[in-house]
Amino acid sequence: MKAIVISDVDGCLTDGRYIYTADGKVAKVFGPHDNDGVKLLKEHGIEVIFISADKRGFPITTKRITDMKCKVYNVSEAERVEWIKHYIQRYGYDYSVFFGDGIGDVPVASVVNYFVSPANARPEAKSVSNFVTPSIGGQGAFLDLALHVYNNIKSELK
Repeated sequence: MKAIVISDVDGCLTDGRYIYTADGKVAKVFGPHDNDGVKLLKEHGIEVIFISADKRGFPITTKRITDMKCKVYNVSEAERVEWIKHYIQRYGYDYSVFFGDGIGDVPVASVVNYFVSPANARPEAKSVSNFVTPSIGGQGAFLDLALHVYNNIKSELK
């Protein structure tokens, strides 16, 4: 079975805060443990990609995601459902997991098999989640997701 984890970035790999100067957005804080989650999933044949609606901070996001040897796409919240549905169909995934934290992520639950939110997600996202991670975004939430998928969903992926 061909499986994919699609993750939002801000609020899932970060705590959602941006660091600004008078010149604008200059930094995001990413946690150190999430790359272990990416490695775990990839080692077990599960594809991992990331999406972000943050156009101005996209170069920052791109640097972190490419350092983890993954792909990242700039996808607005308004386009998210159709984009994800098309991506899953285009590449023939049989099973899909989405990791999202915001109101704009809620509709994605209708087009994936499994929806996960970090502990710091909006209540609206948590309400449609199959699993809420014990950690917040930027502090190991993606690793929590990966461990959960590996330990609890892997039987569905065979």
